[in-house]
Amino acid sequence: MNAKKILVVDDEQGVLDYFSRLLKGPEYEMHGTLGGQEALDKLGGNGFDMLILDLVMPGMNGMEVLRKIRETHKDLIVFVITGYPSEETMRESLDLGCVDYIHKPFGHEEVKNLIKDAFETKRYKLRNTGAPVRD
Repeated sequence: MNAKKILVVDDEQGVLDYFSRLLKGPEYEMHGTLGGQEALDKLGGNGFDMLILDLVMPGMNGMEVLRKIRETHKDLIVFVITGYPSEETMRESLDLGCVDYIHKPFGHEEVKNLIKDAFETKRYKLRNTGAPVRD
């Protein structure tokens, strides 16, 4: 089984550290970045399977990153995380194809289950379309 590559983008090092601990193990390969432009650069051709994206960041905010990502990575699994939830950003994120919109602080098991379920759902959809499935 190949490890799933997950990019976490948040302007707080503590959040990146949290996800590094949460995603430790053979099933995930976690990469982190503290800014939007760096996230776009990393996503370029690195074969990421999932993006966990904070909305409120200095410079390029998460919604800008999400819009740009969707131009070239339409099938990338994306979770939005935010400490400042709003109906408007939730609606826009989901319209742009996010799997979920998660409010900080969030529970350890909740996030692990959401990530696992998202990969299982994508795998199921690919199997039903006859597309190759990467395990």
